[in-house]
Amino acid sequence: FRTVCTIRRTAELSMRTRELAVQPMNIISGEYNLLPSSPSMMNDVSRVLATSLIEFATASFEEFTAFSHDEQWLLVKSFQKPFHIADSCYRSIPTFGNKYTRHFTGFTYFMDVEYIEQHTRASGTAHIEDAIRASRRHHEKNIKPGRESFARFAASEEELVAMLGLLFWNIDMDQEVRQELLDVAERYRTRILEDLRRFYARQNYTEYGKRMGEMLCLCNYVLAKVSINKHTFEVARLLDVFEKDSFAYSMQRN
Repeated sequence: FRTVCTIRRTAELSMRTRELAVQPMNIISGEYNLLPSSPSMMNDVSRVLATSLIEFATASFEEFTAFSHDEQWLLVKSFQKPFHIADSCYRSIPTFGNKYTRHFTGFTYFMDVEYIEQHTRASGTAHIEDAIRASRRHHEKNIKPGRESFARFAASEEELVAMLGLLFWNIDMDQEVRQELLDVAERYRTRILEDLRRFYARQNYTEYGKRMGEMLCLCNYVLAKVSINKHTFEVARLLDVFEKDSFAYSMQRN
Protein backbone atom coordinates (compact mmCIF):
# COMPACT_ATOMS: atom_id res chain seq x y z
CA PHE A 1 0.00 0.00 0.00
CA ARG A 2 2.80 2.42 0.87
CA THR A 3 4.50 1.60 -2.44
CA VAL A 4 1.28 2.46 -4.28
CA CYS A 5 1.24 5.81 -2.45
CA THR A 6 4.87 6.48 -3.42
CA ILE A 7 4.25 5.63 -7.08
CA ARG A 8 1.18 7.84 -7.26
CA ARG A 9 2.79 10.79 -5.49
CA THR A 10 5.98 10.69 -7.57
CA ALA A 11 4.22 10.19 -10.90
CA GLU A 12 1.61 12.90 -10.34
CA LEU A 13 4.08 15.51 -9.13
CA SER A 14 6.56 14.69 -11.90
CA MET A 15 3.84 15.49 -14.45
CA ARG A 16 3.54 19.07 -13.18
CA THR A 17 5.36 21.51 -15.44
CA ARG A 18 6.33 25.19 -15.67
CA GLU A 19 5.21 27.22 -12.66
CA LEU A 20 3.58 24.14 -11.07
CA ALA A 21 6.73 22.00 -11.27
CA VAL A 22 7.89 20.57 -7.92
CA GLN A 23 11.57 20.32 -7.01
CA PRO A 24 12.48 16.60 -6.58
CA MET A 25 13.69 17.04 -2.99
CA ASN A 26 10.35 18.62 -2.13
CA ILE A 27 8.53 15.59 -3.56
CA ILE A 28 10.38 13.33 -1.14
CA SER A 29 9.95 15.64 1.84
CA GLY A 30 6.24 16.25 1.17
CA GLU A 31 6.63 19.99 0.58
CA TYR A 32 4.16 20.49 -2.25
CA ASN A 33 0.68 21.92 -2.73
CA LEU A 34 -2.48 19.94 -3.31
CA LEU A 35 -4.29 21.23 -6.41
CA PRO A 36 -7.95 21.18 -7.48
CA SER A 37 -8.56 18.65 -10.21
CA SER A 38 -9.62 18.99 -13.83
CA PRO A 39 -11.15 16.42 -16.23
CA SER A 40 -7.88 16.02 -18.16
CA MET A 41 -5.93 15.57 -14.92
CA MET A 42 -8.35 12.85 -13.82
CA ASN A 43 -7.46 10.85 -16.92
CA ASP A 44 -3.75 11.09 -16.09
CA VAL A 45 -4.07 10.17 -12.41
CA SER A 46 -6.50 7.34 -13.19
CA ARG A 47 -3.89 5.80 -15.48
CA VAL A 48 -1.21 6.18 -12.80
CA LEU A 49 -3.48 4.57 -10.20
CA ALA A 50 -4.33 1.61 -12.46
CA THR A 51 -0.64 0.96 -13.10
CA SER A 52 0.24 1.18 -9.41
CA LEU A 53 -2.58 -1.23 -8.52
CA ILE A 54 -1.08 -3.83 -10.85
CA GLU A 55 2.10 -3.49 -8.77
CA PHE A 56 0.00 -3.74 -5.60
CA ALA A 57 -1.66 -6.97 -6.72
CA THR A 58 1.59 -8.50 -7.96
CA ALA A 59 3.37 -7.79 -4.68
CA SER A 60 0.47 -8.76 -2.40
CA PHE A 61 -0.96 -11.92 -3.96
CA GLU A 62 1.37 -14.55 -5.41
CA GLU A 63 -1.36 -16.17 -7.53
CA PHE A 64 -2.11 -12.92 -9.36
CA THR A 65 0.67 -13.31 -11.95
CA ALA A 66 -0.57 -16.82 -12.81
CA PHE A 67 -3.87 -15.44 -14.05
CA SER A 68 -4.33 -14.46 -17.69
CA HIS A 69 -3.82 -10.80 -18.62
CA ASP A 70 -7.58 -10.44 -19.12
CA GLU A 71 -8.24 -11.81 -15.63
CA GLN A 72 -5.57 -9.58 -14.11
CA TRP A 73 -7.06 -6.53 -15.80
CA LEU A 74 -10.59 -7.52 -14.71
CA LEU A 75 -9.44 -7.65 -11.09
CA VAL A 76 -7.55 -4.35 -11.29
CA LYS A 77 -10.31 -2.53 -13.14
CA SER A 78 -12.94 -3.79 -10.67
CA PHE A 79 -10.73 -2.75 -7.76
CA GLN A 80 -9.76 0.73 -8.92
CA LYS A 81 -12.85 2.62 -7.80
CA PRO A 82 -13.24 0.79 -4.44
CA PHE A 83 -9.56 1.53 -3.78
CA HIS A 84 -9.98 5.17 -4.75
CA ILE A 85 -13.02 5.67 -2.49
CA ALA A 86 -11.45 3.95 0.55
CA ASP A 87 -8.06 5.60 0.08
CA SER A 88 -9.56 9.04 -0.49
CA CYS A 89 -11.81 8.84 2.57
CA TYR A 90 -8.97 7.52 4.73
CA ARG A 91 -6.41 10.17 3.70
CA SER A 92 -8.99 12.97 3.78
CA ILE A 93 -9.52 12.61 7.55
CA PRO A 94 -6.15 14.11 8.63
CA THR A 95 -5.84 16.36 5.56
CA PHE A 96 -9.29 17.95 5.23
CA GLY A 97 -10.77 17.38 8.68
CA ASN A 98 -14.51 17.98 8.93
CA LYS A 99 -14.78 19.66 5.53
CA TYR A 100 -16.65 16.59 4.38
CA THR A 101 -17.42 17.60 0.79
CA ARG A 102 -13.65 17.85 0.06
CA HIS A 103 -12.03 14.67 -1.17
CA PHE A 104 -9.02 13.37 -3.09
CA THR A 105 -9.43 12.80 -6.82
CA GLY A 106 -5.78 11.73 -7.12
CA PHE A 107 -2.95 11.41 -4.65
CA THR A 108 -2.08 15.11 -4.92
CA TYR A 109 -5.35 16.49 -6.36
CA PHE A 110 -8.69 17.17 -4.73
CA MET A 111 -12.17 18.48 -5.42
CA ASP A 112 -14.76 20.40 -3.40
CA VAL A 113 -17.96 22.32 -4.07
CA GLU A 114 -16.23 25.70 -4.47
CA TYR A 115 -14.11 24.32 -7.33
CA ILE A 116 -16.92 22.62 -9.25
CA GLU A 117 -17.53 25.49 -11.67
CA GLN A 118 -13.81 25.78 -12.43
CA HIS A 119 -13.61 22.01 -12.99
CA THR A 120 -16.72 21.99 -15.20
CA ARG A 121 -15.68 24.92 -17.38
CA ALA A 122 -12.29 23.29 -17.96
CA SER A 123 -14.11 20.39 -19.63
CA GLY A 124 -15.44 22.66 -22.39
CA THR A 125 -18.99 21.36 -22.00
CA ALA A 126 -21.86 23.49 -23.27
CA HIS A 127 -24.08 22.15 -20.46
CA ILE A 128 -22.47 24.22 -17.72
CA GLU A 129 -25.43 24.73 -15.40
CA ASP A 130 -26.68 21.15 -15.59
CA ALA A 131 -23.19 19.74 -15.02
CA ILE A 132 -22.55 22.03 -12.03
CA ARG A 133 -25.90 21.12 -10.47
CA ALA A 134 -25.26 17.38 -10.91
CA SER A 135 -21.76 17.65 -9.42
CA ARG A 136 -22.96 19.65 -6.41
CA ARG A 137 -25.61 17.05 -5.72
CA HIS A 138 -22.99 14.28 -5.98
CA HIS A 139 -20.78 16.01 -3.42
CA GLU A 140 -23.61 16.57 -0.95
CA LYS A 141 -25.42 13.24 -1.37
CA ASN A 142 -22.48 10.85 -1.97
CA ILE A 143 -19.08 12.33 -1.12
CA LYS A 144 -20.11 13.86 2.21
CA PRO A 145 -21.83 10.77 3.71
CA GLY A 146 -18.92 8.59 2.62
CA ARG A 147 -16.37 10.85 4.27
CA GLU A 148 -18.47 10.98 7.44
CA SER A 149 -18.75 7.17 7.57
CA PHE A 150 -14.98 6.73 7.38
CA ALA A 151 -14.44 9.44 9.97
CA ARG A 152 -16.72 7.61 12.41
CA PHE A 153 -14.95 4.29 11.86
CA ALA A 154 -11.48 5.92 12.08
CA ALA A 155 -9.55 3.00 10.59
CA SER A 156 -5.93 2.34 11.46
CA GLU A 157 -3.54 1.75 8.56
CA GLU A 158 -3.69 -2.00 9.26
CA GLU A 159 -7.48 -1.94 9.12
CA LEU A 160 -7.44 0.03 5.89
CA VAL A 161 -5.10 -2.49 4.27
CA ALA A 162 -7.36 -5.33 5.42
CA MET A 163 -10.32 -3.52 3.84
CA LEU A 164 -8.41 -3.09 0.59
CA GLY A 165 -7.59 -6.80 0.52
CA LEU A 166 -11.23 -7.73 1.04
CA LEU A 167 -12.34 -5.25 -1.62
CA PHE A 168 -9.76 -6.54 -4.11
CA TRP A 169 -11.10 -10.08 -3.84
CA ASN A 170 -14.74 -9.04 -4.00
CA ILE A 171 -15.44 -10.74 -7.34
CA ASP A 172 -18.41 -9.32 -9.22
CA MET A 173 -20.61 -12.36 -9.72
CA ASP A 174 -22.06 -10.78 -12.87
CA GLN A 175 -18.66 -11.38 -14.47
CA GLU A 176 -17.83 -14.74 -16.01
CA VAL A 177 -14.69 -15.96 -14.24
CA ARG A 178 -13.05 -19.33 -13.75
CA GLN A 179 -13.80 -21.32 -10.61
CA GLU A 180 -10.07 -21.31 -9.79
CA LEU A 181 -10.14 -17.53 -9.47
CA LEU A 182 -13.20 -17.68 -7.23
CA ASP A 183 -11.47 -20.26 -5.04
CA VAL A 184 -8.38 -18.05 -4.68
CA ALA A 185 -10.59 -15.09 -3.80
CA GLU A 186 -12.36 -17.09 -1.08
CA ARG A 187 -9.05 -18.27 0.41
CA TYR A 188 -7.69 -14.73 0.60
CA ARG A 189 -10.87 -13.28 2.12
CA THR A 190 -10.78 -16.00 4.80
CA ARG A 191 -7.05 -15.46 5.45
CA ILE A 192 -7.42 -11.68 5.71
CA LEU A 193 -10.20 -11.99 8.28
CA GLU A 194 -8.16 -14.51 10.28
CA ASP A 195 -5.11 -12.23 10.19
CA LEU A 196 -7.27 -9.32 11.27
CA ARG A 197 -8.63 -11.28 14.22
CA ARG A 198 -5.06 -12.10 15.30
CA PHE A 199 -4.12 -8.44 14.89
CA TYR A 200 -6.92 -7.40 17.25
CA ALA A 201 -5.83 -10.08 19.73
CA ARG A 202 -2.29 -8.67 19.77
CA GLN A 203 -3.78 -5.24 20.40
CA ASN A 204 -5.85 -6.68 23.30
CA TYR A 205 -8.98 -5.46 21.52
CA THR A 206 -11.76 -7.34 23.28
CA GLU A 207 -14.70 -6.30 21.08
CA TYR A 208 -13.03 -7.31 17.84
CA GLY A 209 -16.18 -9.06 16.58
CA LYS A 210 -18.11 -5.80 16.65
CA ARG A 211 -15.21 -3.93 15.05
CA MET A 212 -14.90 -6.49 12.23
CA GLY A 213 -18.65 -6.30 11.66
CA GLU A 214 -18.41 -2.52 11.32
CA MET A 215 -15.55 -2.93 8.85
CA LEU A 216 -17.50 -5.38 6.70
CA CYS A 217 -20.45 -2.99 6.69
CA LEU A 218 -18.11 -0.21 5.59
CA CYS A 219 -16.78 -2.43 2.76
CA ASN A 220 -20.35 -3.00 1.57
CA TYR A 221 -20.94 0.74 1.81
CA VAL A 222 -17.92 1.38 -0.43
CA LEU A 223 -19.25 -1.10 -3.00
CA ALA A 224 -22.63 0.64 -2.95
CA LYS A 225 -20.85 3.95 -3.60
CA VAL A 226 -19.05 2.35 -6.56
CA SER A 227 -22.41 1.64 -8.20
CA ILE A 228 -23.55 5.21 -7.56
CA ASN A 229 -20.29 6.53 -8.94
CA LYS A 230 -20.82 4.66 -12.21
CA HIS A 231 -24.13 6.48 -12.58
CA THR A 232 -22.48 9.81 -11.73
CA PHE A 233 -19.80 9.32 -14.38
CA GLU A 234 -22.42 8.35 -16.95
CA VAL A 235 -24.33 11.56 -16.26
CA ALA A 236 -21.09 13.54 -16.55
CA ARG A 237 -20.35 11.90 -19.89
CA LEU A 238 -23.84 12.68 -21.21
CA LEU A 239 -23.22 16.30 -20.18
CA ASP A 240 -19.87 16.24 -22.07
CA VAL A 241 -17.75 16.70 -18.94
CA PHE A 242 -15.88 13.54 -19.94
CA GLU A 243 -15.32 12.25 -23.44
CA LYS A 244 -16.54 8.79 -24.30
CA ASP A 245 -13.02 7.47 -24.91
CA SER A 246 -11.44 9.10 -21.84
CA PHE A 247 -9.54 6.74 -19.54
CA ALA A 248 -11.22 7.98 -16.35
CA TYR A 249 -14.67 7.34 -17.81
CA SER A 250 -13.73 3.97 -19.34
CA MET A 251 -12.59 2.68 -15.93
CA GLN A 252 -16.10 3.27 -14.54
CA ARG A 253 -17.90 1.33 -17.23
CA ASN A 254 -18.89 -2.30 -16.68
